[in-house]
Amino acid sequence: SFVADVKKGEHKVSGAFTAGNVIASTGEYNSFSDVYKFSLDASKSNAIYGRSSTVQPAAYYVHIWRRVA
Repeated sequence: SFVADVKKGEHKVSGAFTAGNVIASTGEYNSFSDVYKFSLDASKSNAIYGRSSTVQPAAYYVHIWRRVA
């Protein structure tokens, strides 16, 4: 997650991003912009993310024996 200072009313997000509640307001008389906590969930943009408990495929080891005599 990350925090961003956004112009009031302009915190629309879509896809993998979600916006939380207002954390603080900034600007003169707190009327210029709001600070939101944003989160990223890749599984919301593509079903391939989040279906596995591993990040990469399992490593496979193959032992090759070569007889020379």
